[in-house]
Amino acid sequence: MLKKVVYELPDVQSSKSLVNLSIKRVGVKGVKRHILREREGQYRELNTVIDAYVDLGALSRGIHMSRCLEVIDEVIQSAGQKKIVDTEGLCASLARRLLERQEAATRAEINLRADYYLPRKTPTTDIDIQSLYELFAKAVATKNGNEVSLRKTIGVEVFGITICPCAQQLVKQYATEKLSEEGVSEEVINKVLKVVPFASHNQRGKGTLCVETDEEFRVEADVLIDIVENSMSAPIYELLKRPDEQTLVIKAHSNPQFVEDVVRLILKGFYNRYGDKLPDDTVILARQVNFESIHLHNAFAETITTLGELKKDLEKSENNTRLDEV
Repeated sequence: MLKKVVYELPDVQSSKSLVNLSIKRVGVKGVKRHILREREGQYRELNTVIDAYVDLGALSRGIHMSRCLEVIDEVIQSAGQKKIVDTEGLCASLARRLLERQEAATRAEINLRADYYLPRKTPTTDIDIQSLYELFAKAVATKNGNEVSLRKTIGVEVFGITICPCAQQLVKQYATEKLSEEGVSEEVINKVLKVVPFASHNQRGKGTLCVETDEEFRVEADVLIDIVENSMSAPIYELLKRPDEQTLVIKAHSNPQFVEDVVRLILKGFYNRYGDKLPDDTVILARQVNFESIHLHNAFAETITTLGELKKDLEKSENNTRLDEV
């Protein structure tokens, strides 16, 4: 009888590195998975795109790539038996599990992006619609001996309308001069300036608010969306009937905002909502891009700060305002 030969597959990934250099991020990118997110008893379906990475030491040739995919499916399936409350919490679970499965790794990073729909109503006709936002989350787990530290991030991207205050002021000046030439009194002109919205050039703006904090704290994505949306001149809607369009244009032109104004309002709005609920080392990114209608370039503003620094800056601003009023 012939003896059966058992061939053991070599662990090529654990063989000696061809070049002894460490790599910060190795893994899988663009993994598409479907999840259910639960909030206050309501479930929303999310089609997510996930990136999963770990670090690789200088002496190891490769990681066990398949384990990244195994971890993603294990955690999502396990969460599906219960519920996924937030995407950054899912990322945190994935990052921790990935460190366990990739024994040699000391750092694991998970990035997640998804289209995110919220129910809305048109501003005047009250028609039920959906508004589309971009949701992204991240978690980084770091291992030091037997201790694992973790930071997680939640962020949103929101489109809205911004109206240029400078151009609007120029149009107001022009209207004042023309009305005066037509013999309209100064009193009537001032009344017109107060009640009539004046033209300006419009931009579709994209606002971003991103928050990084410790694992035990939770920031609600829906709240971040509201903060960003309310910081622009007006929101945008996929569907607008004529009364809605009138309402929206008037609202936007009654609330002109520079790109810098939007970033500051995002930061102030976040502080008003979470200033006393999160630690001072919470990192906040606020960004606004205005896609200009009368220029070939775009306008841009961004700030990255901590909650502690933001608190000090706002207190200083309020003190300076009080001094100016004296």
